Amino acid sequence: MTRSITLLLAAVALTLVGCATPPPAPFPPADVPGMAPPPYTADEIRDHHPHGAFIVMHTIDAEGNTVTRQRTTFLEPDATEVTIELHNVDAANEPVGDAVGGGRGAWADLRAHAHFPAADTTLSHSEVTTPAGDFRCWCYTVTGRTPESVVRETVFHFAVGEPGPPVLMVVRVDGAEVQRMTMVEDGRG
Repeated sequence: MTRSITLLLAAVALTLVGCATPPPAPFPPADVPGMAPPPYTADEIRDHHPHGAFIVMHTIDAEGNTVTRQRTTFLEPDATEVTIELHNVDAANEPVGDAVGGGRGAWADLRAHAHFPAADTTLSHSEVTTPAGDFRCWCYTVTGRTPESVVRETVFHFAVGEPGPPVLMVVRVDGAEVQRMTMVEDGRG
């Protein structure tokens, strides 16, 4: 009898643990022929980036050296466009000097950055922890070739419910990591 109760309690505990983890979010539908489904609509991206919203991305090379540490700020959004300013930032994520890039762009163009050929893209789910937080993600692994015909794999981790750029992007060439871009601060609200 004690063994039966123990097995029953173990089964209940496993069921509760399974229920504590939400099922993976389904991928959005594909809406461009031949392309993998993009993680967000242009409207979702717009709605998640009000005036003054910002993100900070840190990019490193294969040796762990900083390539860039940039803050992207979203200004004067309207129904179809937004002004984006890019600033290099210091270790505290504070802007250093004048803007290094940016301009006015359409929300649809920002969304198009996540259009990947369906035949070259594998979709999966991931959980990612960055300095900006813990994220359940849609994972897009895009495989291609370098100009030298070496396999190049880029893995994009797009946070479910957090429309915008990937919270983590890893580039591998011939199986070796050559670049990593990580969201280190999320100032979108």
